[in-house]
Amino acid sequence: MPSLRAGWATLLPLLLLPPLATLSGLDLVVPFALWITAAGVLRTGSSLFDRLLLSGLFLAGATTGIGLLLSLWPWGLDPLPVGELGFALLIAAAAVTGRRFSLPWRFPSRDAVLAAGSLGIVLVYLWPLLGSGAAQRLSSYITAEDLARHFGLFDSIRTLGGYAFLHSAQNQPVLQAGMSAYPQGSHFVLAVVDRFLHPGTSTTVTELPHFIELTTLVCAAFTITVCWAACRVAGPRLGAAAALPLVLAVGGYLVASEGTSMLQDGFVSELFGLALFAALLAVAIRPVDRPREQLLLMAVLVVGIGFGYYLWLPAAGAVALASLLVHRPRVAERRQSLVLGCAMAATGILALVPVAANWTVVNSASALNTAGGITPVNRHLLWPLVAAAALVTLLALVRGERTARVTAAVLLVAGGVAGLVMLYQLHSLGHSSYYFEKMLHQLVVAALVSLGSVGVLLPAGDRATRSLRAQTGLVSLAASVLVVVTLGYNAQSDHAASTSAGSKLQNYLRGSTWEVPVARLVLAKAQVVGFGEQSAPTLVMAESLQANYQGNYYATLWLNVLDRTSGRAAQLSSWAFVPVQRVQGIPHTLAGQLETLSGPLQVLSDNHTVRQTVLTFQRNHPDSAITVEQP
Repeated sequence: MPSLRAGWATLLPLLLLPPLATLSGLDLVVPFALWITAAGVLRTGSSLFDRLLLSGLFLAGATTGIGLLLSLWPWGLDPLPVGELGFALLIAAAAVTGRRFSLPWRFPSRDAVLAAGSLGIVLVYLWPLLGSGAAQRLSSYITAEDLARHFGLFDSIRTLGGYAFLHSAQNQPVLQAGMSAYPQGSHFVLAVVDRFLHPGTSTTVTELPHFIELTTLVCAAFTITVCWAACRVAGPRLGAAAALPLVLAVGGYLVASEGTSMLQDGFVSELFGLALFAALLAVAIRPVDRPREQLLLMAVLVVGIGFGYYLWLPAAGAVALASLLVHRPRVAERRQSLVLGCAMAATGILALVPVAANWTVVNSASALNTAGGITPVNRHLLWPLVAAAALVTLLALVRGERTARVTAAVLLVAGGVAGLVMLYQLHSLGHSSYYFEKMLHQLVVAALVSLGSVGVLLPAGDRATRSLRAQTGLVSLAASVLVVVTLGYNAQSDHAASTSAGSKLQNYLRGSTWEVPVARLVLAKAQVVGFGEQSAPTLVMAESLQANYQGNYYATLWLNVLDRTSGRAAQLSSWAFVPVQRVQGIPHTLAGQLETLSGPLQVLSDNHTVRQTVLTFQRNHPDSAITVEQP
């Protein structure tokens, strides 16, 4: 172990920052300071962009594991002790390794392309939120039913100060059944960040806009990470000219299609897990220069994947193992087999904690057949992408590139896992379903990162004459135009490829009109309820929301999440699916449903038949706590 050196002592004043920030009401500077400090302590990444991105991902992954401690200690997610702990751990790491704070100020031309692309990605995703009110922001995500449940989990973690699976009894009336054990690393990280950005007390109505903003930024960070990962796999031969079409292809694919689709579906935990998965692929294929940091980085990313979205754990573990086998002379220097074995065991145990918390679901293969709302992956874009990734990987293998061996393993693992899930679903269901589409998301990321193998086909820098560089620039320009045109004309969903329907990005940017009244009703009727307080669940059956027949469903879902009554409102969402204009049968059906309730209920309806049915039920059951109001 390196001897302690004096360099780390220059970081000690950072311990004063959290209390000073709290006293001055500027807690928001602490996470940024932690990010910069981590970048200065790590030595991974030869350029400023590399270092900042890797340190951010490192902190995200590490926070999910440290969250176990934060969930059990008495201070919860209070910004002051959390900030102190973060700086203390970084200072301890600097002391043990004998490092001074140091940042690489290199900013190569390739990184300029990445930085410009990152800015564009952030602006595109935030565009619908800029200058919009709370109702308009919610309307962009009102149909993302998964996001409603994710917000409930985020609210629980933020309020109780720890993982929901460690507070399952308190969450029972608040969260839908099973959500307490759902993988929640992303929710935890976002709750920690939100406590720094908005440290005061809050309600669900004030938390929701923050959560929407953070979710949108998670999607942007995921897209940026995949672009960076592809460029890292390309290696040192990738200059700005070659980076431009690569970033356009990778970022454009995700923005125009699957990344935006996952965002609109509300898959924040999946996006978080895929971002860490993409980073793992990048460092597994092309390891960092320092073997110990390589092991640490892979371990932290695997742990983050386990806590964030453990569906990716089998592929992540297989890729990490393939990397260790291929790059063993670099990673396991001086035959440190015992250290390597202990590190792998500790990583596996920690990464499997969320799996153990949800074991009643995970231990059954039938869970892979669970149904759910999901936008299918664009097959007409996926298969050419996979073919292109396989082709450049094969060419790299022919050239004898060591990194191509891991890249080939990445494609085989991602494709193999997706194929196995499809075969299981075809055998048990007769068709593919929800989780097969999820596995295709993983395959998309693996293929996009693997596209970086094109870098090994580029001429080395010392062989690139002025004439060759000019030719490369022209080819790059032509390839960039081709990428933009191809994605622009083919980004529609499979079912809409021959119609006038827009791409997923177009639909995200322009939105639709019927969601806005639903969002307004939700925000207007949401109750300010303390965590654990007993309030009445809400059922919405309003004719005014029937521009789309699912309007009442989404209003019911979101209201019960904001009112913290989801745990007692499981059956109400299905009731809200009834189109209330079809009044035939409503009195008998609704009265029968009300008979099944054992607690209070608030009905919001402007339909005469619905209102009379509830009033009649009240007269026949004077002891019931069921009320009806205008929406």
